[in-house]
Amino acid sequence: MDPERSEELRDYLPTTSPVANQSHAELIASAYKRTYTAQEKMQAISIMFQRDETISAPQIAELIKQARRSIDGISDLFTHIPTPDYPELHYRFACEERYICEKISLVAAYALRDASIHPSPVFQGAIKECNKIFSGLHNLEHFIHQFQEQIQQSGSANNPL
Repeated sequence: MDPERSEELRDYLPTTSPVANQSHAELIASAYKRTYTAQEKMQAISIMFQRDETISAPQIAELIKQARRSIDGISDLFTHIPTPDYPELHYRFACEERYICEKISLVAAYALRDASIHPSPVFQGAIKECNKIFSGLHNLEHFIHQFQEQIQQSGSANNPL
């Protein structure tokens, strides 16, 4: 594989990985933090699009990379936490993670398309994709909360939440 391409792909690896000795409370906190980080980055992008001004492509690209990095692999935090409804909940969580990562990638594509269609950039397509991402991030928060509740109910938590 091309070393330059390999380095580019490394940018999309999750920034944190589950550590065997992390408590369930720490994993939950990490998941919430990563979700909020993605939300902040996408909010910054959405605000730039709504201002109807010249957009800095490198700045947008960096925010998109950071948002995607915070979400990519977030479902792995819950891989080793046994809960009563684990298979279905983890599947839904992982699907939502993939959906959000895909939508984050689409924001860049729609921004480029919108900029080429309109004389002054009106980023309607990109803003719609951002709104879908915000909805998906809300779903992730709900799934994290469900994991938290199941951990508490199952009594499998190694530290109380």
